[in-house]
Amino acid sequence: MVGMLALSTGLAGAQSATGSTRSTRRMHTLAPSAVRHAPDIVREYADRPELLRAAAILARGDPGAIVIIRVPLPEDIRRAAMWQAVPVTYRVIPRNATRVLGGMEGTLAIADSALRVTLGVSRFAAAGRTAAALVEFTVGVDAARAVPVELDVPTHRNLQLAVSDAFLAAARGDWTVVRFDVSNRGNDVEVFSLRTVIPQGWRSVTTDFPPSVTLRAGASIRGTLRLWIPAQAQRGQALARIVLVSGGAMMATSEIRIDVRDASNSQRAGPRLTLSAVGASAPDGSTAVGYGATVIGALSDSVVLYGRFAVNSGAAGMSGYGLARSGIAAAPPSLSVTSPRVDLSAGAVGMELSELGGFMMSGLGAATRVQRARYTVRAFAARPYGLSQSAVFATGHGVLTGFSVERVTHGIETSVQSVHMQDALGAHALDALAVRSRLKNIAGGELTNELGYRQYAAGGGLGLASSFRRSVGGSTIDLRAVHAPGGSRAFARAENDLTFSATQQFGEQLAVSASAWRQRDDNPTIGALSSDGWYVAPTFSMHRVGTSLGMELRGNRFLSVAPIGRFESSEQQVGLTIDSRRGSTYVAIRSHLGRVSRTIELTGASLPGVRGTRLDSRASIGTLAGGGSVEAAWASQQYNGPAGLLPEQQTLSARLEHVRVPHTRSLPLYASAEVQRLATGKPFAPTWSARGAVTLTLPRGMAVTVQAEHNPFLFSAANGGKGLLYTMRIDRNASLPR
Repeated sequence: MVGMLALSTGLAGAQSATGSTRSTRRMHTLAPSAVRHAPDIVREYADRPELLRAAAILARGDPGAIVIIRVPLPEDIRRAAMWQAVPVTYRVIPRNATRVLGGMEGTLAIADSALRVTLGVSRFAAAGRTAAALVEFTVGVDAARAVPVELDVPTHRNLQLAVSDAFLAAARGDWTVVRFDVSNRGNDVEVFSLRTVIPQGWRSVTTDFPPSVTLRAGASIRGTLRLWIPAQAQRGQALARIVLVSGGAMMATSEIRIDVRDASNSQRAGPRLTLSAVGASAPDGSTAVGYGATVIGALSDSVVLYGRFAVNSGAAGMSGYGLARSGIAAAPPSLSVTSPRVDLSAGAVGMELSELGGFMMSGLGAATRVQRARYTVRAFAARPYGLSQSAVFATGHGVLTGFSVERVTHGIETSVQSVHMQDALGAHALDALAVRSRLKNIAGGELTNELGYRQYAAGGGLGLASSFRRSVGGSTIDLRAVHAPGGSRAFARAENDLTFSATQQFGEQLAVSASAWRQRDDNPTIGALSSDGWYVAPTFSMHRVGTSLGMELRGNRFLSVAPIGRFESSEQQVGLTIDSRRGSTYVAIRSHLGRVSRTIELTGASLPGVRGTRLDSRASIGTLAGGGSVEAAWASQQYNGPAGLLPEQQTLSARLEHVRVPHTRSLPLYASAEVQRLATGKPFAPTWSARGAVTLTLPRGMAVTVQAEHNPFLFSAANGGKGLLYTMRIDRNASLPR
């Protein structure tokens, strides 16, 4: 896609030197205090004492933008040039994948007071403050000064959810499996959870997917959703939805259309093959075409096949977004065959590792599992994903390899694993050897202990991890304690992690959930991190009227200390929830009142602190109709007190998902639509977005979907056009021999 061109000018002055020159050939430089507080981004110049660092120049730069920065000449450099009557020589050295547009070396006239540097920010620049370039000024051979240039990159959130097959055939009274992939295409770490919206009476179980997921920028994770279709379910088309939620906000959603059949038809069917073709036309004038193929199902009673392949034309512009909206996301292909004894995966693979051996790894390669008697061997070899998100086989610099051997005897599972992993994109590295034991039926639960040595780029150390999980009746307990040297720099959640969660049922009506956590980490990009929080939520259920009332009490604190400064944020909340369901109609109300506090301190300066109250409210009502769902929702976020300067917003939306159009029995026609109004307060006018789609089901497993979308956040006069995004998708479904 064609990125939006942003031009910004950083206006900051270098600190003046103390003292004045008394020699025709020598001059004083920065005072020692100024050098001590300068950002440490030019360590490779430590062996050159004549090159001293001045205060950093800070500018704002969006990913993919072009930034023009004015770098003032240090005062002592300007005086030396005037005293010696010679020009100033400069050299610009880029940092962290930043490109310098224009000349990187040259001279400045004696009368010049500043140098304008044009930088191209990478589309994958990480959020936060980062080193962008180093500007060296020299006068002759006696005076030299280095001015660091830093960029403050804003956070861009973009979680993408791709379902392997949006059209499924399932049997009444049986389970069906849905595979999905979640990719973080933003530039910051995302913490989210998964929820499902399914017809009444159905059940859903998510496997290979933790309750709370932390996904770094550029990473992906794969999960499996198992749906139970009751025997009394209505035959025909049904709709289920997967929703990704972060901080109470919906980040991504995808729908699954399920053709519910009798059990006899499903038992005779083999893997289901879906071939897809999608075309997109965007308001900026770009067009794109994509093709996809998925196969999923049982080859036999014990062997299950899953495969996915997608490729697009790679055309520049907003049309690539249309392909992703229609299910043809740019992702590497994958193929897996699972059975009770052997699993084989190739292409995009996810590795299920331990706390000390690497947490939730994924890449492009192969993985296998072989089980024989009491032994299970797992092995994988892959390359990290590269920067190019459109290339089918794009890989980055690095390697991800490892293996483990497990043995089960007398109910005790013991495993040994070894890994060697490097990812140049995120500067991650790990060599680890760990031993893990898992004991069942310990106080009614499962106890796991792990001991291992972790070697990473900056050192090494002994790691420890222990967890206890128990679920008995209406009581669940989950306790985890981890010490992983290297932390997130070495493929771990954090360097130190202590988490506790529990749920207790009191009778048939009252249930109480609680959790607490404490994390410590040291990340070279954003500094030393600490996070603490707690959560308590009692829920009272009135089954006769289908209504539950709940209260939520929570608090959290986040602190980041880096060489450039300190950022701290804390919040305490109290909330009320009401959920009511009558038949296929539901009503949900959420309201949270919290007190927020945020402080930012930069080296040599402090920004005003933000303190006050925040009120978050949401109400929704929906029902199932025509094989689909209808929902209306309202959400509001308001700040009061000193926090009133933070942005407020109100959202009003109405959504129609896969509802069958009446009087279309011979050729079923389904409609989907969504309208949203976003208001951010004065002086900005409300913004409207809309999406509509119709799906025509044809004989021989054919389906045609036409969609139009108006999105002013993506398509405007500033980035190439204002209008509608059109997509058309054609699917062909067939059952392979069993």
